[in-house]
Amino acid sequence: MGDPTGMLSKLHTLLRIMGTLIRHPYSIKRVLPDEESAKSEQDGMEHLTHDEIYDGGYFQYVELTTRQSADVIANSIIETFHPSSVVDVACGTGILLDRLRTKGVQQVKGLEFAKEGLKLCHMRQLEVKKFDVENDHLPQEMGNADVVISMEAGHQLHEESADRYVDLLCQIADVVIFSSATPGQGDRYPRNEQHHQYWIEKFGERGYQIDGETTLQWRTKWQAHGTEPWFYRNAMIFRRDSKSGLDMKA
Repeated sequence: MGDPTGMLSKLHTLLRIMGTLIRHPYSIKRVLPDEESAKSEQDGMEHLTHDEIYDGGYFQYVELTTRQSADVIANSIIETFHPSSVVDVACGTGILLDRLRTKGVQQVKGLEFAKEGLKLCHMRQLEVKKFDVENDHLPQEMGNADVVISMEAGHQLHEESADRYVDLLCQIADVVIFSSATPGQGDRYPRNEQHHQYWIEKFGERGYQIDGETTLQWRTKWQAHGTEPWFYRNAMIFRRDSKSGLDMKA
């Protein structure tokens, strides 16, 4: 007979995913992607602008499915790192920054490129600047934070921008809280879905090592508290190795 605890955990996860699909039908693309329909949709988006791809409907979906997860993620960040300053790169609707501010983080700032995402951030009265990760230079005031966050954004960039993206995160803080979609996960328009090792190696080249123990603790906690699967499956915490001699913020 199988482990009843494990079976119950799987059943709970399945029921929660089914509930998400009923409430937000668009999320079926992300949780259970259909390869043929995904390819067809992506082909149709090839010539759209960033704002046409990531429109109001997309950010409404992000807001709805991130609401519960944001509290759990914010608690983990505060309990583990006690930051006084946080920067969120590709911060979307700003919901995580908003939760961090509510829970006492003194300085929260963000970078976001999409017009609809910026609109929601500004409605929350957050300090968020329009920023194109693939082309813009980091504003000086965004550097030297205690923690930098970038979650479920790397796969939306072109692969040739991956090094620039990781460089950017390493310029901001010595602690990076990161996640990005893995192959087959699905999203509105994934350009660079990669296995976790891909990002671990890129951060490692810059003197940032994965904190495996904390990463595992967070993933377990987030799953138990009902965060969306893409967060608890993909979360990775990187810390700059002081022995590496590399200082990306120099």
